[in-house]
Amino acid sequence: MTIAEIQQEILRMKKEQDVCILAHAYQGQEILEVADYMGDSYGLSVQASKSKCSGVIMCGVRFMAETCKILSPDKKVWLPNPAAGCPMAEQLDLESLRALKAEYPDYTVVAYINTTSELKTECDVCVTSSSAVEICSHLENDKILFIPDPNLGRYVAEQLPEKTFAFYHHSTIVLCQATEYIKVKSGNLWSNGKRVNPLSSPLNSAKKVPVNSLLTSVRYLVHFIVAEALSTYFK
Repeated sequence: MTIAEIQQEILRMKKEQDVCILAHAYQGQEILEVADYMGDSYGLSVQASKSKCSGVIMCGVRFMAETCKILSPDKKVWLPNPAAGCPMAEQLDLESLRALKAEYPDYTVVAYINTTSELKTECDVCVTSSSAVEICSHLENDKILFIPDPNLGRYVAEQLPEKTFAFYHHSTIVLCQATEYIKVKSGNLWSNGKRVNPLSSPLNSAKKVPVNSLLTSVRYLVHFIVAEALSTYFK
């Protein structure tokens, strides 16, 4: 079967199975063409919550599927590739977070949405990259433990010099006053304005890949739409 033929089969079966397909913006064109919604992780989850479909297939990584399930508790949410993880979301585990909270008991814990659902349950507030500054600015506490992305956390700290931030970074906690950080590290908050999210399967590749890999990506979708008992879904 050609990619076009497989795509037509996906379109037919997703209607038959009453599911919608969410595709993160880094997906390949062949996946985006059959998706109902394309966007970032939070935006996709919001769209899923508004959908009348009974099921959702998240073409992304695990924390995205978890976020989708949080916002759509009555829907079945499938993750086509159970091994698709996000290094940023998985760099900090629950035990380590609890240790940090014990070390900084008077800090408000702010979690970037790129975290596991397990970690979110231990945090005070969850933010997106676009809402982080505004939400942190309205927190009554001037001491903030920002996890797990220190780059985004330091950007927020730059915007809010009146607050003190602590960051988690590769098993090391970094505590700084924003003004001091900016003085020493100005211009190095981001890596050329980009944050790379390496992923583990053809479904999660931002690069151009050979035709056989593209076919593999689309066939992932076919398989997981057809199968009622999928290998990973959030009940």
